[in-house]
Amino acid sequence: MVPTTRGRATKLNVAVGGFYKILHANLPPRTPPWLRSVSIAMVSEKSKLKVTISFPSKESIESCLDQERPGSNPKLDMCFIMGLKLAQRVLFREVKIPHFGNLEEVKDFWLVRAPLIPKLELEEVSVKSPCSSSTTTMKFGGGRLEEKVEEVEKQVIKVENVVKAEIVSEEATTEDLHKAKKYKWWSNESFEAGKRVILNILKEKEAAAENPIYRAALRKEAQKEIGNTGLLDHLLKDIPGKIAPDGTSRFQRCYNADGVIMYWLESADLVDVRKKAGVADPFWIPPPGWKQGACSAGCPCAKEVELLREELSKVKRDLEETQKQLNEVCAGDMRR
Repeated sequence: MVPTTRGRATKLNVAVGGFYKILHANLPPRTPPWLRSVSIAMVSEKSKLKVTISFPSKESIESCLDQERPGSNPKLDMCFIMGLKLAQRVLFREVKIPHFGNLEEVKDFWLVRAPLIPKLELEEVSVKSPCSSSTTTMKFGGGRLEEKVEEVEKQVIKVENVVKAEIVSEEATTEDLHKAKKYKWWSNESFEAGKRVILNILKEKEAAAENPIYRAALRKEAQKEIGNTGLLDHLLKDIPGKIAPDGTSRFQRCYNADGVIMYWLESADLVDVRKKAGVADPFWIPPPGWKQGACSAGCPCAKEVELLREELSKVKRDLEETQKQLNEVCAGDMRR
């Protein structure tokens, strides 16, 4: 008897070129609809992670059934790629292609046989219409009808539960893959704990823009509490520009003149201050006494102000030179 419960199939070591019976209850939701109607599939390709199965399309089977020779097989013109573990649960039994005596045997071998609905005993009941004198004869099922309806309803509920479980499982797998891609196989808790370790070290060393700490020194101190060097290196690469766990500081990193990486902490509000001041330099620190609206070194108008200062200094020098010449002329006139 073919198993229909999810996950009860025996795992096989599937081989390329082998024909296998399909356990449809273990197929994922993304399965092509026609594959659910096919009973047999062949393993066409196999790797360490993936398995490709080939199966006949509807047109291929119809073309095979239209032929006069019953011994021919349909072309395997469709394929489906799945993971190796999933293939071991879907392909649960290896089969051999028999010699077909008629076309009906070909159809029964390749396609899923539709479940037979038992013939119900019907009872004829005469119903008289209140609006006319005519009598209508209707057929209703006997006592077994209610039992069959309940049985069908149970089967429908069972299938719905299986589909829901598959959808939930696939969504959970997708979420885990996103987390693994984001944190490179490290949990969110380990990632946040590593941030707190680096934050405490930078605060202890009083690392600021004017007193940064070298990457080698920071890594050596952090390695005392973070044993996973892969996680530590990823943190040092990921945290620059991010808000620290305390919510008031921001991690910063840059290269000095010698090409050495340095780290420090700055206020989390400095990004907004630079935007309002119109400063493009991501490491600009407001000088002491600076107020909002004042011109800064990175301000677009700073160059114009500097030019005006130079012109003003030149005018002052010209005035001093003219005044000096006037004084000499006046002194000569007085002597004469």
